[in-house]
Amino acid sequence: PLILSLEERCNPRLVGGKAAGLGKLLAAGFAAPTGLCVTTAVYRHCLDGAGISATETWRTMLHSSDGQRAEAQARIQRLLMEQPWPAGFCADLELRLKNLSGDPVTRWAVRSSATNEDAADRSAAGLYRTALAQSSGDVWQAIRGCWISLWDARVFLYWLQAGVDVPCPAMAVVIQPM
Repeated sequence: PLILSLEERCNPRLVGGKAAGLGKLLAAGFAAPTGLCVTTAVYRHCLDGAGISATETWRTMLHSSDGQRAEAQARIQRLLMEQPWPAGFCADLELRLKNLSGDPVTRWAVRSSATNEDAADRSAAGLYRTALAQSSGDVWQAIRGCWISLWDARVFLYWLQAGVDVPCPAMAVVIQPM
């Protein structure tokens, strides 16, 4: 699936740590904001469309010089910003946002939900992007902003300093009304 509600219990590899955690809270009856999750399937679709082998590129970048890493990051970020959305995705997301809020002037929180966030053995909390008070028209760029934050220099610096050869994460995106 390309889009899921936060109420749907899902594998963190599909929705990332933040969305999975919010889903658990909602299922347990806690007062957590409702919302949607743009799954890692959309992110992977765009990577594939750009011809990027994320796992191979990630592994190479972890062992590259700063200059080589910066070049690769800029290339990946540019390509992710240019890729077309999967067929039917835009109409589906627009409809789901409309049904979620019912108000065309709703502002949205667009939050990263990486597959390496909130893991039992490590945390990537605060590494990835969140965009607040986004209009419905701004949500599209904010989704891509979350994706490209996965490939940010400070992310690699964090994992390199931690001394962890972290596997390549994927990025889902949580969208919630503010």
